[in-house]
Amino acid sequence: MLRDNDTSAKWGRFHVHAAKAKPTPINTRYVKQSDPPPREDYETAYEDDPKELYSKNTTCVKIAYQRAVVSVPVAVKPFSVAGPTSTLCCSDPVVTNVRCTGTKDRICYFTITQEICVEVPIHFGAEAQVGEPGVDCLETSLEECDDCVESDD
Repeated sequence: MLRDNDTSAKWGRFHVHAAKAKPTPINTRYVKQSDPPPREDYETAYEDDPKELYSKNTTCVKIAYQRAVVSVPVAVKPFSVAGPTSTLCCSDPVVTNVRCTGTKDRICYFTITQEICVEVPIHFGAEAQVGEPGVDCLETSLEECDDCVESDD
């Protein structure tokens, strides 16, 4: 689409120029005459959430690497809980020690004895709690940590 004597070509609605463009400074603050003078409590346009800005804009990314030794105190407290039991009868019941206090108290006492087998499931476990971590910073670099491996999580 370039003509021999012209350095621009038309591509759709745009004109493409083959010559190098010089960067033009951009005025980042435009104040209209009707704008009020800035106040001390003036809210800036930079109060956007950085996560929103990241998702809405193209960014340049450079990764930095920080080697550090991180320590965190851990407390492990074991527990055990009995689950629901099941009972099996292993013999016939036997009644013994029958006694009666008479007609005045109207109470009868006796003992029933039976051999049983109780199934008691016990659940063992532990809870872990962590405290505030501490860090000893080592070197910071723009180079990857070659002797480190990726964690499994």
